This record gives sequence, structure tokens and C-alpha cells, in this order.
Amino acid sequence: APLSIESPAGFVTAKGRPYREKLLVHPISTSHAWECEAVNHVDVESYLDGLVNSEFSAAWNREAIDAQVIAARTYALYQMRTMATKRSASHFDLDSTIKDQVYDGSMKEDYRSRMSANRTRGMILKASFRDSWPIKAYYHSTCGGTTELPEVVWGSASKGFKSRVHCP
Repeated sequence: APLSIESPAGFVTAKGRPYREKLLVHPISTSHAWECEAVNHVDVESYLDGLVNSEFSAAWNREAIDAQVIAARTYALYQMRTMATKRSASHFDLDSTIKDQVYDGSMKEDYRSRMSANRTRGMILKASFRDSWPIKAYYHSTCGGTTELPEVVWGSASKGFKSRVHCP
């Protein structure tokens, strides 16, 4: 069973990084030894606070930050629901690297990232008003001049993404 670590102060540190709420440490057997996998269990809004300055910048104008937070929340919820339906053996819903979204715990949180998450609380992107399932809201932190289609990057097409877009 995983080891659960919580702090009365609300922060737990692992590998020099502070994390909110709770860390679960899972033992992982590799071919050579036992290792540990630390998973931060945190609510989505606090997760977004730790994501803003890793994926984009809280120094952007308010509307741009809010739009990115909505896209990031939508992507996170899509991935969480997808992992729940797959009943995966993974201990986490989102990888904290560029595989999903870069998340550095609470290390890069600031006032503007917190305010953006609060202003847009609960807002997600859906294909239509009647849909309850969020879209897979792709976005990127860096652009090489033109976007690419999901099937080229991830191997399968996604509804709504039909053409590449120039992005200066």
C-alpha cells in the first residue's frame, strides 16, 4: 500500500519541491531494485496554480492567462476521466512532464496564477452545450511557427482539429 504524507501546514516537500495537500509514495519494483513513485493528490484548482508558470506565464495579460487556464483545466479533466474509464494500473491521472502538462507543485504559484484559477473556476471547453465530457483541449507552450495535427503528433485524429494553423 502507498505511504500517505500530509502536512498540517498544507505543504509537503519532495525532491526539493513543495507540493500542496497530500503525497502518496508508491513502491515500484524495477528489474534492478525497488524505487518509489511520489504522486501529488491535489484538487484541480490547486493543481492549476502550480501549472500556470510552468506551461505559460502569469505575466501575460489577464484574458490570455484565463484562456490558458481554461484550456489546461479542460485537458486535465479530460485526462482524468479517460484514465478513470480505462481502469489503468497507473497511480496518477496526469504525468507532470510535457507528456501531459508540466506541473512543478506549488513552487511556481503566484498571486496572478491563483486569481486566474479562481476567476475561471469550473469553466471547461466542451464540443457542445449538451456534452458533459470535456474536449481534449490541446495547447502548447512553444510554437515553431505552425501547429501540427493531433494524428501526426499522437497517432490518432481528434474531433475538431482539421487543419494546421500558422502561429507567429
